[in-house]
Amino acid sequence: MQSVKKFLIFFRLYSCEPGRSVGCTWLGRRWQILDHMHEAHATTLVLNGNTICKIKEFLLHDHSLTTQIIEAHGELFWFRHEKDSSKSKFFIAVQYIGPEKDAENYKYECKFTSTNSSGMEVKFIRNTHKDTEIIEDMFSSEDCLCVSIRVTKNFVAEDDTLRFSLKVLMKE
Repeated sequence: MQSVKKFLIFFRLYSCEPGRSVGCTWLGRRWQILDHMHEAHATTLVLNGNTICKIKEFLLHDHSLTTQIIEAHGELFWFRHEKDSSKSKFFIAVQYIGPEKDAENYKYECKFTSTNSSGMEVKFIRNTHKDTEIIEDMFSSEDCLCVSIRVTKNFVAEDDTLRFSLKVLMKE
């Protein structure tokens, strides 16, 4: 039974999460995701495991669920974020793409640094989520980074861009 489960996990089909919002219906294996992104979504940025993220016009508009790919430590991760004004919240989660048990080998770290003279910093560290977890459930349970929009105002620059660092770390 255990070998059957390993077989199913290895050959599981993945959807194109970043392309879902534009109607992409691609299905493929984990090791095919990057090739698909480069071929079908060449303008979609593939992040590395240590990057500065920028969300333009952050305070002006809600931002629906956005999914990007992170390539770090020879692995792939979904980077998911959403700004929901109806809840006055901004959410971030990073999901390990692959066998569930391997998700616990990585952490994600988000760090916000104020753009004003307050010197405020917010740093959040959590184990990566399994890619089988439902993102809406993570956000509604706040089992991820969840920051009030009021707090995020401290980190939005004059050009209305929210900047923060995002790292994927291997657990020691």
